[in-house]
Parts: sequence; C-alpha cells; structure tokens
Amino acid sequence: MLKLIDYSDFDWKNPDYSRILEERQDVLNKLTQEQDNLECFKKDYADNPNLFINHFATLYDPHWLAQYEYKVIPFVPYKKQVEAVDWMYERFTNSECGILETQEGCGAGWLSVYFAVWLWLFWPGVVVGFGSTKTREIYDKQNFDSVFSRILYVLDRDRIPKILLPKNFWPKGKGQPNFYRNGCLGHPDDDRAIVGDVGKSIAESGMYSIYFVIDGGQLGKNAARVDFNLSRGTDCRIDISKHMVFGSSLNQRSIRLSGTEQHFKLERKDDPRFQ
Repeated sequence: MLKLIDYSDFDWKNPDYSRILEERQDVLNKLTQEQDNLECFKKDYADNPNLFINHFATLYDPHWLAQYEYKVIPFVPYKKQVEAVDWMYERFTNSECGILETQEGCGAGWLSVYFAVWLWLFWPGVVVGFGSTKTREIYDKQNFDSVFSRILYVLDRDRIPKILLPKNFWPKGKGQPNFYRNGCLGHPDDDRAIVGDVGKSIAESGMYSIYFVIDGGQLGKNAARVDFNLSRGTDCRIDISKHMVFGSSLNQRSIRLSGTEQHFKLERKDDPRFQ
C-alpha cells in the first residue's frame, strides 16, 4: 500500500524541497520497480485524490527563479487545502453540488485541475467539465493560468510518471498529447474526458460526472441559462468563486448553503505562508 509523504514539519517560511524531492523519488522508484503491483497502486490513488497530489503535484512560476533557482517546485498542500480536496471528493462521491469560496493565491484553481486530472487518470468513463465567461480562463495558450495550460503542464512527461499515463500519450516531437484538441482532453481507453466551455455555451450539451464553474458570479445575463444547462447536465456542480457578486444566483445559493457541508471557504488566513 502506498503511503502519504509526511509534510507536517515543513517550514513554510524557509522551504527546503530537497527532502521532499528525495521522498517523491522513492515513490517513483517503488512504482517502476514493483510493476507487478501497479494495479494495486492505481487503486490506492483512485481511492484518495490527496495521495496523488501528495506524491506528484508541482507548481510553476517564473517569479520563483530568484528565490529557488528553479521554476518548478513541489506543491506541498497545507491543511486547509487538503480539506478542500477531501470536500471535492465528498461532493463528487455523494453526487452533490457545492460552492468553494476562495481568495486570490489560495490555490483553488490548481486543486481543481489536479482533482480533474486525478479523475481522468483513475476513474474510467468519467467526464469533467470546466466553464467560465472568459476564454483566457479555460484554454488560452498564451495564459499559463488557463485550465488547459495547467492540465497539459500537470500531464507533462516530466511531472506524472509515464507508467501512470496511457501508452503513447505524448508523441515524440509534439508539444501536446495525441488526445487533446482545443479545450477537450480525451482518453484512448474509454469515453472519459476533460472538456472546457466558455460563456453561454457552458454545459450546453452532454452529461458530466462533475463540472467546475469558475467565478459563476460573473455570468451576468447568462446565469439562468447556465444554471438550467447544469441542472440537466450534472448532479455535481462545483462553483469556484473569488468574486461573489451581490444579488447573483451564485450569491443567493451561497447564502442558502452557508454553514452546510456544501459550502467551503479557502482563505489566506489559513495559509501558513502568511501566518
């Protein structure tokens, strides 16, 4: 059985990633050296999205060059981020909708991307949707913060062990997988997919195992149409909102769900980097 790497003693103010990189290398060695147990390992990951994030998640930011001497660092989730992923998992497995209210810099976007990739890797037949009012939020190649820029980053040859990826996923000499086309990532083994929609076309067609709406308070006049589409298309709608527009349908649902298990807050005050 695969175990979580213990990050409890991590110094957030003076981070040293060398031990983490060594322990992650140990995990990779175990996967590659014990391939007879690969299906058991995959089941370990399928049962726990935080295990997958704990072992493989990294972040990229060119601004870190001066501080860390490299642009890619291990993503070490703090307690509230781990709880946020558990919360997503509960909404997904219980087929419930929910609102993740967050603030800038809390990592909610990265968590949703890693959750989507985890589902795509380990849950056959799953369909994950992402929707936003803005193209640049979903699949703008010039915006590294867009959902699909991050998804392709996560699935890069150097980030996720090849042993966990579909065969021939990254063709030689190409900058994107065989199964990615303009905001839709398919899978060679079955109908699982991650898809992206923009504006009034959010969830306009198809059925989804889970659908992430980014800043749904900004939907404006399209809100009613999107709400209708999603009510037909999925039992698990997750709104990730940094801007709760007063009077919007998202704001009204947030008030209604406040204090319940379907409402989660991820705030900067919970981030040990700022304490």
